[in-house]
Amino acid sequence: MRALGFVYWKDIFFPHIESNQANAPIIFVLQTTLVLWGVTQIGKRFYHFIDHNKEMQQLLHENSSQLHLISEQNKALTDVTYMMWHFLGMIPLALVVGLIYIKARRLVPIMIVHYIMDVMTVVGVLTLSLQPSP
Repeated sequence: MRALGFVYWKDIFFPHIESNQANAPIIFVLQTTLVLWGVTQIGKRFYHFIDHNKEMQQLLHENSSQLHLISEQNKALTDVTYMMWHFLGMIPLALVVGLIYIKARRLVPIMIVHYIMDVMTVVGVLTLSLQPSP
């Protein structure tokens, strides 16, 4: 099968090649085109990887205070006594809420107190996040 360029533009693109010899140069052109396309794709992917890596390094450098906070939280989570204190600290609250429910037989007071606790948590997180970092 002859290539379209050889059939229509033989005098322009292939002036010194006979019809019976045309298949070999066309195959070489196609192979070279395929190899060069592959090399450019690899280069493009590598460039994006390097560029993305520089951006990530810059973001990590800019967010060092957040990384420090995360590492401190991870240390706290690995501390068994800290986790036990949080677990055991909820038992008195659960007992008080249970006693309130037994005495009142209504969930509305518990829901109101829970809502107030949620609002106080949001306010505490906002005040801590708005303070300037050391």
